[in-house]
Amino acid sequence: MDPLALKNRPPCYGWMGEYLKAFNVLSSSRQYGMGPNPIQLTEILAYIELFGTSDKMSLIQYVLRMDEAYLTTKAKQQEQKKNQAGNRSKDDGQRPGTKR
Repeated sequence: MDPLALKNRPPCYGWMGEYLKAFNVLSSSRQYGMGPNPIQLTEILAYIELFGTSDKMSLIQYVLRMDEAYLTTKAKQQEQKKNQAGNRSKDDGQRPGTKR
């Protein structure tokens, strides 16, 4: 049985490969604070310098769009976890983050 996310994934066309690869490589270079931070433009430019690209502006735009979608998804996941933790603590009369 496939997870729902795999059933609802968007199609991936051949021309997207270059941009998906760049995003995956660059995503591993992101910094984290309270959560993931955006991929820096300087990192994208360094990637282009090292690996090259067929279309510099398209790569920058697609990576930034994918990063925005990634960060939005991560923020929603964090909010859901926060809400779930708050609901559990209400159920047992404890404050979030405390142990009995």
